[in-house]
Amino acid sequence: MAFDAVLAERLRDIFQPIGPVREVRMFGGIAFMFHGHMCVCVRDEEIYVRLGQDGVSAAIAAGEAQAFRPTRNATAIGLATVPDAASLDDEDLEAWVHRAAAFVRTLPPKPIS
Repeated sequence: MAFDAVLAERLRDIFQPIGPVREVRMFGGIAFMFHGHMCVCVRDEEIYVRLGQDGVSAAIAAGEAQAFRPTRNATAIGLATVPDAASLDDEDLEAWVHRAAAFVRTLPPKPIS
């Protein structure tokens, strides 16, 4: 599993006051599951954030993120890639986590197993 351990630790710290998360292996990295949904995933030095279709479109249009492509030919709906997230300052990284968590809160919670 290839992910930036320092970035993952920063994400753990950010999630602490937001609420409990569960970590699972996903997309070759580590995903932070919030309310049973993948909220943020760290892989290498980038993060994938769940923003919903409208949120992803807005982030891409603003030049803040890119479409998330789990494979060469597929785009995942509702997920965006934030490249070089490891180089973001704490405030910007926290903003991404809060955007993703706010969207996940609009989804029906999934049971945690």
